[in-house]
Amino acid sequence: MICQYPTQTDFNKIYLIIGIIATLALILSNCVSNSQVRGYDDGNNSLGQIGARFILFISFLLVFGSFIASTWILFGYYITYKKERFYPGLAIFLQNLAILIRSVV
Repeated sequence: MICQYPTQTDFNKIYLIIGIIATLALILSNCVSNSQVRGYDDGNNSLGQIGARFILFISFLLVFGSFIASTWILFGYYITYKKERFYPGLAIFLQNLAILIRSVV
């Protein structure tokens, strides 16, 4: 078969939460503008400079945490146990790597 849905033993569905958290953190970091972080904003927002930096800090924590978790899953579950299908772990890792790169840039 060309396209086949993985079984529970190949891909545990709970691993999707890591990608969801990273995506929400990416959205959270994109909601804060550079002018809010630098303090150039005119003061019409309710966050302020400290609130904007706090939101960026929380979003970076979530993104880095999900990247570490995806690395842990890839190496701790798929590669060390010599699974014949390790592409779900690689897909989780690459997804979180792309989100991490986009969040930092």
